[in-house]
Amino acid sequence: QEAGIKVWILTGDKVETAKCISISTGLKTVSQEMFEIKEVKGDLELVNKINDFSNRMNTVLLIDGSSLTRALENHQKIFFEAAVRAPAVVCARCLPTQKAIITEMVKKFSNKRVACIGDGGNDVGMIQSADLGIGIVGKEGKQASLASDFSVYEFQYIKTLILWHGRLYYKNAAKLSQFV
Repeated sequence: QEAGIKVWILTGDKVETAKCISISTGLKTVSQEMFEIKEVKGDLELVNKINDFSNRMNTVLLIDGSSLTRALENHQKIFFEAAVRAPAVVCARCLPTQKAIITEMVKKFSNKRVACIGDGGNDVGMIQSADLGIGIVGKEGKQASLASDFSVYEFQYIKTLILWHGRLYYKNAAKLSQFV
C-alpha cells in the first residue's frame, strides 16, 4: 500500500474470517472504517448501500458472496466505479468464476494493470485473467503456480518480486526504449 498498490482480497472464506484477515494483515488501518455490504435482500437496497459507500472517504469495502453476485449481475458499473476508488476491497464467499470476472472488471474500470496472486486450483481463472499472474507453490498443490506468469514458494517473496525486480525491469525497459 505504501507503494501505491491497491489491494483486493478475493476469498472463499466466511465474512468474519475475511474481516479478521484484513485487520490482522494491516489492509485496514486503525484510521480507516470498514463498510460492509452483506445479506442484501433486493436491488434497491444494494444500490443504496453502494451509493452510501461511494460518499465515504478512506473506507475499506467488505462485500459477501450473495451481494457480490447481485452486483455483478445487475449493477456492475456503479459497483466497480465505487469500489476502484476504495483504498482496499475484501470480497468474502467469492466463487472461482467470480474471481475471474472481478479481475476483468477491475482492469476495465480502473484502467490499471492488475496482478493476481493465488495458491490453489480455485485461483487459476483469476490468475489467467490478470495482466500478471503470480502463483504460490504450497499445500493446496501446484495448479496456481503452473497457470501463472511467475511462481514463488512463499508469500513473502512477492514484495521483492514486485518492488525490486519490477522496478529494475521498468528502468531497463526505459533505457532500451531511449536507446532505440
